[in-house]
Amino acid sequence: MKEKYLIITGASSGIGKAVAIAAAKHGFNLVLSGRNSENLNLTVSSCEIYGGKVISVCGDITDPKKQKEIIELIANNIDDISDVAASLGVPVSTNLRETIKANATL
Repeated sequence: MKEKYLIITGASSGIGKAVAIAAAKHGFNLVLSGRNSENLNLTVSSCEIYGGKVISVCGDITDPKKQKEIIELIANNIDDISDVAASLGVPVSTNLRETIKANATL
């Protein structure tokens, strides 16, 4: 069986952090992104105690270079994506979601 992952942006604070911790409590494996590395590392630590796998990448998800880095990380490390929770303060283009679906679901 393939492991499924939930991708959560904005995971270094606020709603994104809360969604990440709640998802970890419910057994999800996670890919987390956020702009503040210290806070993102705290979120990762909070999620790892629930036993799931957690992969993180720090940076601004609105930056196309960071989007590419996340897509490559997913494509190289993950079997399947369950869903994406965009919890950042600006809208994420559907292009990111479509790109992830097209290029990272193995």
